Amino acid sequence: MRNSYSTKSPIKLASGARLKGKWHKKSYTVIRLLGEGATGAVYLVQSINGLVAVKVGIDSMAITTEVNVLRQFSKKQGVALGPKLLDVDDLVFGTHTYPFYAMEYVKGEALIPFMRGKGPEWLGLLILQLLGDLENLHKEGLGIW
Repeated sequence: MRNSYSTKSPIKLASGARLKGKWHKKSYTVIRLLGEGATGAVYLVQSINGLVAVKVGIDSMAITTEVNVLRQFSKKQGVALGPKLLDVDDLVFGTHTYPFYAMEYVKGEALIPFMRGKGPEWLGLLILQLLGDLENLHKEGLGIW
């Protein structure tokens, strides 16, 4: 297994690739890469239930931590604190097995392209929204302070 400090996913899934969970047998078809980070890569995929985001992980412990956070978010009533967790499974790719989870796909735009052409007042609005979301997390006992 690779260390959790790597910034690139150990596997590359091309558009059209089919994923099938080892345990739950749910199938997903890759549409495109959404992003990569320290713990894996997130893909936009087509599932039987429509578009979802699938994160294929590098480190099982890091993925388990993320899944536990998503599960805590889903237990809270009222304001949505994060995407809905849909599936947790393993992916066999070649001779290796990688943890993955499927979550609700929340369509959006990256921050920098979104901010282009907007006035400075938008930055203040975004900061207020972020602080409000952090306050909600704190009230729910999910804050880090």
